[in-house]
Amino acid sequence: MALDADERVTRLESGLSEAREQARVQQNTLDDILQLLRRLPIAEPERPGNPNQIPGAPATTPRVPTSMTPVPDSSPHVRARGLKPATPSEFDGDRLKGRAFLNSCRLYISLCEDQFRDEQMQIHWALSFMKSGRAALYANRILRKEASEDLPVFLSWQGFERDFSSKFCPKNEATVALTKLESSRYYQGRKAVDDYIDEFSELIDEAGYTDGLSIVMKFRKGLDRDIQDRVAEMVQGRPEDNDPDGWYEAARMFDANRAANQAFHGAQRAVVPTPSTRTTLPVSKMFPPAQTPFTMPPRHTPAYPGVPTRASNVPTPMEVDTARLRKPTPVLCRRCGEAGHFARDCPKAYDVRYMTLEEKETWIEQHVTAADVAVADAQSETPETPEIPEELSEGPEQGFASHSG
Repeated sequence: MALDADERVTRLESGLSEAREQARVQQNTLDDILQLLRRLPIAEPERPGNPNQIPGAPATTPRVPTSMTPVPDSSPHVRARGLKPATPSEFDGDRLKGRAFLNSCRLYISLCEDQFRDEQMQIHWALSFMKSGRAALYANRILRKEASEDLPVFLSWQGFERDFSSKFCPKNEATVALTKLESSRYYQGRKAVDDYIDEFSELIDEAGYTDGLSIVMKFRKGLDRDIQDRVAEMVQGRPEDNDPDGWYEAARMFDANRAANQAFHGAQRAVVPTPSTRTTLPVSKMFPPAQTPFTMPPRHTPAYPGVPTRASNVPTPMEVDTARLRKPTPVLCRRCGEAGHFARDCPKAYDVRYMTLEEKETWIEQHVTAADVAVADAQSETPETPEIPEELSEGPEQGFASHSG
């Protein structure tokens, strides 16, 4: 009896599928006929005195309108002429890409629904993009089961979506989003404001946040401190604390203003003075020696009244700056005055002529100390002198006198 019941259910399902397919075909045929009827020209009855009346023709001859524009189709799923939506990319089973692949399939099916005979065709079309990794094994398992049982695995597209989401979409997306929002991993950091807003909006949507005040507080917490302060201190047009969209737009505006200001200051620093076409004099000739008295250059009568002129041999301040930039001052050693090294690396650091007073005193103390140590070491190494007897210690004259007496 169990086998008979299974066979009956199988037959009923098969008959239901066939009936559904026939109904789908009939519906498509009726839709095509309706579209053709709507594209036919509209016949208008002939009116008396119509200039388009054909001579000798009966009065009931319909007049063909001059405009052959078809009546627009009001069906929401009719594919626009010339529209070529992009097909989904190949899917390898990565959970991070599963939701995007499923959304791409939905979008294409909604735009080109007339290309699919039924939902089974939509499911097989989606499986055709699963060619590698876990996705390929999943597609092979479904097709193999359908071939062996001669029955569809999924009765509708919704059933395929539920099974696909359970196997290829992140599990517990809301929990993961909430955990990330409670940490500092979603903060802006070095990301652009637009990228930060996009990621934050996605997290809010996955976490299921609906309270505007909570969303704004989370957004402000992760936003760049400078931008957050500027938005919060706005005198006019400050967004409300429960208006996330207003905060998003204000943050974008201040970020764009800051970028433009930085670009402006950077362009100012990058400007190099344009060298003048006038003949410039060397620096040594611009300033005469001390013994030569300075004389004012002769005055010239201006070519136009009220417009001052200057002598051609007197340089302008910009020319002086340009000459200095062309010949930068070399770095000199503070000890010996020579170029090419610093005082700490001076080769004449041990030359007495280039030492400072403090260095000389330290050097003398070191040498005197070394000399005292050397003398003490020499005295400690000299052997002791033996004691001379008292009779021998007397001089030769005294000894001779004692012997002669």
